[in-house]
Amino acid sequence: MKTSESELTQKDKSTNWIFDAFIPIWGLLTGFWGSINSSFIKEAFPLNAEMWFIEPTKENISMQASVFWLLLIIFSILLAFQQFRLHKRRRADQDTLTNQISNLEKVLGTMPPVDFMDALSKAFQDCDNYITGQKAIAKYTAQNQSEEEVIKLAKDYKNHTRFILSNMIALASQWDSTLTSGPHGATYRGNIMIFRSKEYLVNLDDTAAKILFSSAHFIHEDRKTALQSLDGILEVDIEMTYRSASNQSDKANNQSTLIPHDDEIKPFALGVKFPTPDKDTLQNLPGAPEAFVTDRPTIIPDNTAIADLCKRAGCFQNSELDSIEKYYEADAKGRSIICWPIKDAEGNRIAVINIYRDKKDISIDSNRANRLVGILQPFTLMFRDILTDTNQQNHL
Repeated sequence: MKTSESELTQKDKSTNWIFDAFIPIWGLLTGFWGSINSSFIKEAFPLNAEMWFIEPTKENISMQASVFWLLLIIFSILLAFQQFRLHKRRRADQDTLTNQISNLEKVLGTMPPVDFMDALSKAFQDCDNYITGQKAIAKYTAQNQSEEEVIKLAKDYKNHTRFILSNMIALASQWDSTLTSGPHGATYRGNIMIFRSKEYLVNLDDTAAKILFSSAHFIHEDRKTALQSLDGILEVDIEMTYRSASNQSDKANNQSTLIPHDDEIKPFALGVKFPTPDKDTLQNLPGAPEAFVTDRPTIIPDNTAIADLCKRAGCFQNSELDSIEKYYEADAKGRSIICWPIKDAEGNRIAVINIYRDKKDISIDSNRANRLVGILQPFTLMFRDILTDTNQQNHL
């Protein structure tokens, strides 16, 4: 029968206790022997200088002195061994304590700020009340111009999107507030990238196609050439963007007015390639395209590393890598990014949410960022309904 680890540990502790108690007893015996034989020890080698030049014999070797020095040497060895063991024990205890502190920091790091859950509950309720209220207003018949403007705004589903984004961005900023890499003046932004399928792109008129493909990065501007290697495009809808600002609340508190979109964002799109049986390597840019294709969140702690990630993937040409590197080195708005897909009621991916900021290490690491994505999932369902309604009303 094998001895358990706890029994071995207990036995080791018992042995250590006996050993630690034995050393001072040995030292006491050594001192006692030295005190009662001090005269012999003083007259013997090495304390007596005259004995240094005399050849040792049985007659001139002091038995009392020899026993004393033997006891003292053994005591010194035992004491040195004890100190070595104590040092190792202190190092082990220190490492254990350091690991415990590190684990505690990780646990605390995954926990939201104290008032975060209250803010989350209020934000979700505000968004739900806002959308419900706006839909109710949209059913009214306008009696005058003022009412007509209010009803028109209530029908603006993209304004609904911006309201939800404003709440999500405020929550993302608050989520980071307890971290060393917290907001500290960072500007948080959010947008929705709509998926344009290959069929959609083929049927675009020339003017719309030219506008869309000219805003797409790292792909050919010619539609025919680009579609030879693409399965679709993710396009930022400029009217579905929001930016936090220091001179106003991150959260849109006024539920009856127009929520401003991010006027610093220019038309932007990225290509999407789906894996095939003969080519399962994903040739997608880290970030929104990767999140869309893999159907899971993608975390970019520092966008300047995107070019290196693409280089290691081995799926991009040198000209593409140069463009990617130059673009993200100059892009200070999205220094760190969290992306995750939006699905329709049938489970088909239709868009991607991007929450990003102009500082590195949003949410500090992938574990914490993934937890934030899980917490914000109810808002994703709101976006799903809004995009469905928007498609039905041909606003896209």
